[in-house]
Amino acid sequence: AWTEFYEFNDSDLRAARQAIEEVTANLQQENQIPWEFIHGLMQMVFYGNRINKIHDNNVLMAYVKENFNLKVINGKVMELKNKIKIPVSSRLQDYINATENQFQHEDSPLLFGLPENVAISWEIKQSKSLLQKLRHAQLETNEGTEIDQNRWHTTVTSILGLWKRLNAQNTLHITAAIQPENTDDPIEQALILEYTHAVHIVSLK
Repeated sequence: AWTEFYEFNDSDLRAARQAIEEVTANLQQENQIPWEFIHGLMQMVFYGNRINKIHDNNVLMAYVKENFNLKVINGKVMELKNKIKIPVSSRLQDYINATENQFQHEDSPLLFGLPENVAISWEIKQSKSLLQKLRHAQLETNEGTEIDQNRWHTTVTSILGLWKRLNAQNTLHITAAIQPENTDDPIEQALILEYTHAVHIVSLK
C-alpha cells in the first residue's frame, strides 16, 4: 500500500498511453515490445517522478510489472486481486457486466489489501467525530427562555445527515411513523414503545 497520497490524474494517463502507442506503433510482433523500456518510462517519467519514497516506488513498479507484460497482452492472465476476472473482450458491455457481477455495492476492505477490521476503525472514528459535534452543539435561547429553532436546526443538520449515512444499510430511518399499539403484555408494550421512539428519532429531518 502507498504511504502517502499522490495526485496522479488523467493527464498522466494520456501521456503514458501516447508514449506506449508511439513505442509500439511499428512493431510487427508482440514479443518485440520493449517492456523494460516501458516500465522505465512509467517509473521515471510519467508516474515515478512524483514519488520520493523507496517503498512507494516499489509499489508503483509492482503495479507496472503486473499490468504491463506479454501475458496480459495475450489475454492469458486477466485476473485482479481476490479472483476478480477481467473479460478478454473489446466490448464495453462485457466489462460492465463483469463489474456488476463481481463487485458488491459496498467495497470490501480485502479488495484493497486492507484488514477486515478496518471498517470498524472507520466507524469508531466517525462515532468520535459525531460525539465531538454533539458536545459542541448548544441550544441558544431567544430572550432567555425560547429556543432559537433556526440556530438549532443549522447546528444539528450535519449531525443528522451523518447519522442517516451511517444507517444507509438499514431501513429504520425511512420507516413511516407509526402509532404505538396497546397490548396486555408489559414487555411487548415496552418494546413497541421503544421501537416507535427509535423510528421517530432516526427519522428527524
